[in-house]
Amino acid sequence: MKNISILFFFFFIVSFSSCETEGEFAVTSYNTYSIFFFYPSNIDANYEFVLEGNKGTSGYISKSKSEVELNVFKKDNQESVFSGRIAIEDLEYVNNNLIIKLIALDDKVDIYNESNYISFIPTILYTIGTEDDYVLSFNNQTLENGKSNYIPKEKTEGLIQIKKDNESTDLCYASDPITITEGMNLSLMQLAEKEFLELPEDTEVEPTQPNTAKVRFFYIPDETLTMDEIRVDFYRSDANWDWSSPLPIAETLTLKKGELSPYILFDLSDPFTDSYFYDITDVKTGNKIVNYMETFLMVSTPLLEETGDAVKYKKATEQFISGGLDFKIWDSLSTTW
Repeated sequence: MKNISILFFFFFIVSFSSCETEGEFAVTSYNTYSIFFFYPSNIDANYEFVLEGNKGTSGYISKSKSEVELNVFKKDNQESVFSGRIAIEDLEYVNNNLIIKLIALDDKVDIYNESNYISFIPTILYTIGTEDDYVLSFNNQTLENGKSNYIPKEKTEGLIQIKKDNESTDLCYASDPITITEGMNLSLMQLAEKEFLELPEDTEVEPTQPNTAKVRFFYIPDETLTMDEIRVDFYRSDANWDWSSPLPIAETLTLKKGELSPYILFDLSDPFTDSYFYDITDVKTGNKIVNYMETFLMVSTPLLEETGDAVKYKKATEQFISGGLDFKIWDSLSTTW
């Protein structure tokens, strides 16, 4: 019995030492790696990655290797879209993990190298249908609306185009020839199916006081808001309001159809109790379209965090919709705290 106990102890010590040695070997002899498409977003699932014969988006690479072979295939038909050797020294190394970034442009896949591309953000405010109904492109390269897009540095001159869908050749919009520059922001607002307004660069200074927000508004004519101009009166309430007494006007804006208003400052020092209500009046006739004492609609609510205890946006662009009885924030034209 004594001999059996000694033998078991011996095997336990050997096994433990072996596991520890294997772990140390893995750490000292291999790097982990990750493969993904840096641009466009959300296309990894369409491809299969094979690095040094191993399938998948992650794994291990021996530290003794100076370069590795990568092959990328389309999952639907196994078409090869990239095959080549990559120098390890050219890859990013983050937290003991080698990062292999890919970029797909014009159906061509390559290793992403920051020095070869510039980025810019196009923001299109579609008011007829949704952005899924349109295709936005630059020199026939499909772009992602409201996100950073990457183009080769040697292809920065061309046209921004919008068409109804991928099959259509009928353009809704075509810009004059432009040159894309690094960090450029291009913003358009749709006024009609084939009419777009270029929005000027936003130079408004951001607020510095917490729980305040600078807000600008616009509307596109619909069945109710058919007029060319509306006046919006804003009313601020706090914890002391009894919900029956009229409030004094805090701010007033005159909005022309399809145009952005100037910014106004909302003070929401106590986000739980401070709110802004609004009236909408037809400037030409004086008819009140929305009466805050009847609707009690709070245009400040979308500015808050979901918890309601803090202001989310430093600057926000809000659109009046549904005849002025609803509103939405355009995140791509807004900034957060």
